[in-house]
Amino acid sequence: MRAYFFCNYYLSSIQQGIQSAHCLAEMFTKYTKGEDKKLLFDWAKNHKTMIVLNGGNSEALTEFYTLLQKPDEEDHYPFAKFNEDEQSLNNAITCVGIILPEKTYNTAKEIIECPYPIIGKYTGLRWDVIRKLINCRLAT
Repeated sequence: MRAYFFCNYYLSSIQQGIQSAHCLAEMFTKYTKGEDKKLLFDWAKNHKTMIVLNGGNSEALTEFYTLLQKPDEEDHYPFAKFNEDEQSLNNAITCVGIILPEKTYNTAKEIIECPYPIIGKYTGLRWDVIRKLINCRLAT
């Protein structure tokens, strides 16, 4: 498992790292029971890998967070967002974080490396997340 953080690309590298930490804290306060809590705590205990990506602007982050909120019977992942307060950045969304299983990020890697990727025909939350992984690059 890995934690992926999609940060606003207008932020500096250090700010993106800080926003990722804020988002992770939001995740831990959001999931206090259930299967998502088990996944989150499994990641924290056994995996700990964090990947910070340029997630686009505020609109792109909001769209991604809205997509994650849609119920999906097959796939669910712990996720959260972080907004700065009104005094700092006028409530701007700065980060969306998600804990992903190996099968999801490995599929994204295989598609990136495939000379003839065919991803458009697949639907569902897992494939929406894979598309986001494919389109976002490491934060720099």
